Amino acid sequence: MGENHYLTRQPVLNVDWHLLGFSIGVQGDGGVGADQPDPRLAGARTLLTAINSPGFARMVGQRRIFADLPREFLYQELDSFLNGAGSTLMLPQPDAEPGLEEAVRARRAESFQVGFEVSGPGVDSELLGRTADVLRFELDRFPEPSTLTATVSPFRSGGAAWLANGVHTQEAFQRCRVLGFSMFQGSFFTKPTTFTSDVLSPRQLALIELFRKLSSEADFAEVEATFKKHPDLAAHLLELLNSAAFRRQKPIHSLRQALVGLGMRNLRRWVALLLLTDEDGAEAQAALLDEALIRARTMELAAERIQPADWFAGSAFLTAILSVLEPVLKRPVEQLVEDLNLDQPIADALAERKGQLGELLATVEQLRDRRELPGEVIIGETRFRSGDWFGYEEQAAFDNALAN
Repeated sequence: MGENHYLTRQPVLNVDWHLLGFSIGVQGDGGVGADQPDPRLAGARTLLTAINSPGFARMVGQRRIFADLPREFLYQELDSFLNGAGSTLMLPQPDAEPGLEEAVRARRAESFQVGFEVSGPGVDSELLGRTADVLRFELDRFPEPSTLTATVSPFRSGGAAWLANGVHTQEAFQRCRVLGFSMFQGSFFTKPTTFTSDVLSPRQLALIELFRKLSSEADFAEVEATFKKHPDLAAHLLELLNSAAFRRQKPIHSLRQALVGLGMRNLRRWVALLLLTDEDGAEAQAALLDEALIRARTMELAAERIQPADWFAGSAFLTAILSVLEPVLKRPVEQLVEDLNLDQPIADALAERKGQLGELLATVEQLRDRRELPGEVIIGETRFRSGDWFGYEEQAAFDNALAN
């Protein structure tokens, strides 16, 4: 049986943590780091099919695309199936070969930028400096900071932008920022830099109050009273229920009707998502919200395999959303568990990765960090192949795009 391939979408952020675009690639059943000369070659058909699908434009929006392609695609006309404007072709590190620079010029003439990986120390910096618009450094190839420093040094006089891939800690982000990197890919932005005892904003306090009431199964009258104290949240709720996403035949005209229409469980989800956004929906939170939604949908799909009950899938979704809340509220997870009055299984999952929800969260974090997954993951009595997780992640990215 041939290997299956799945589309992946990872955010690329700038130095201010603003979302620049998405790295689009293909992952095979063999797992992250499969032993192939160029894993992208086998998955190129999947990637090109996806790029030409009706949902792809929605999947990336107006964001810049960093498309992982095999080196052969540098030598092909690409403007017939991929919009060059705002797109960067990310290719393996090249060898000096006839026609390379001419091919780079041809792709630039189609409005593409050309990016190359820097696979490790000892690269041909002169060749890469002449040909690349973007240089992507895979941090796992540079375990020693001094090696990375020495490798980037020859590129300082060139015009290529530097992208650090595999940035999973704040320390790695700061180190790369000081070195001169302007683009970053990895899970560093889901982790808080410092914790604070500063007073939360009125909006955050209102949302936490709402979440606590929903967690304690307060009746609609109590929840409605809280909304009435915060007209901005009430207006947001009415706008949500009247949107096309709910496909209602009749518009919502009252707050009580909106609360009943959405239901307590969906209200809890919605409030958790609002906690992830700034008061003005700032751009800096876009990548964090996107990551939360992809984690949540991935966990939800896997949870449906473990238990068919709606409550379990709902708990999995909520656990994933809350797993990236620390950097927004700048509170340690133990305090968030207390503030939000969380169910014990969700609390155990967030604080210690315990229980089935904890195992689900730990696996999805491993998936999203692009760390190698085992060939089989067993949660409860359910066995998952590595390809199952890639499939859930791919579906989550498309579901998230269609919902926006």
